[in-house]
Amino acid sequence: MFLSIKNEKAILNSSFVLFSKHPKVLVPLLLVWLVYAPFILWYKFYYDGSNNLLVAFGIIALFSFILSMSCSVLLEMIEDLETGKPISLIKAFGHSFLLNFPRALFLILLWTVVWFLLAVLQAIFSKKKDENSDEFNAENAARAVAGMDGKFSVSAAFFDALKKGVRMLVFLILPAIAWEGKGPFSSVKRGLGIFRTNLASFSKGFLLTELTSALIFLPVGLLFLSLGLLRKVGIPAQLPTEAWTVVFIYIAFAWSFSIYLEQMFCAELYMWHLKWESAVKVAKEKGRKGPTSLSQVKKPCLLDEVNDLMCLAPNAQVAKTATVE
Repeated sequence: MFLSIKNEKAILNSSFVLFSKHPKVLVPLLLVWLVYAPFILWYKFYYDGSNNLLVAFGIIALFSFILSMSCSVLLEMIEDLETGKPISLIKAFGHSFLLNFPRALFLILLWTVVWFLLAVLQAIFSKKKDENSDEFNAENAARAVAGMDGKFSVSAAFFDALKKGVRMLVFLILPAIAWEGKGPFSSVKRGLGIFRTNLASFSKGFLLTELTSALIFLPVGLLFLSLGLLRKVGIPAQLPTEAWTVVFIYIAFAWSFSIYLEQMFCAELYMWHLKWESAVKVAKEKGRKGPTSLSQVKKPCLLDEVNDLMCLAPNAQVAKTATVE
């Protein structure tokens, strides 16, 4: 039943558990933040607008690259856990850049093009910006990096949802590269196939991660709302520099954790699908009727001693180090 979100909540809950046991899983996205935030601030407050489309495309390409690689690093760490090895950030980064990146390049370029087109369409349909929001100060900077620097509109929400959906689809494709060693085209085909098979679960995961992200950013949103309301009644509300530093640190972790939840949801959905495929194959070999849905297969657990990635094809690990297709 579509309204039931038991399975999806279980996936999301395990993401929190994994983070509590291994906080280092958030390190790749915190590093992404250190690149993301300065570029956002530069583009909004200091960029002169020359060669706008080319610059925007370059920034989006950079973001697509670093987000894809952060997801790859997370997937490599998950594989370490599943094979009983200690999590190694250095090894995860090495595998991601040396082995996974060549195969993921096509996906990254495809994501860049789609993201850029959506951004252009969003700019066309968006309302004119408030000129006062272009003044650089601590509050406007915090609003910018938190994604709360514009007035709400249905068109903006629609395009933001589309971009999030595409991003999660990319995160669902990347395990085919990191875990199954598939090439640039077969990985896209594999990920899209799993997306179509688990469309309902993917959609519910989309909504759950969006709701969780909204809750995580709620304190920041309430802060901005309070400052705005106080100013409307004539109270010149301002926060000291120290307070804005805390706000920026909170936003950094909130943003990183929100993206981490998306990556983890897609990774666990992919792993669960692998277990389902394996169970179906075993049932057919024994002449029995196999499970018809993920709910009939035990959910993968990243913190037990069971290697849920053992259901990969025997040559999958060999393919990881093979030449790009």
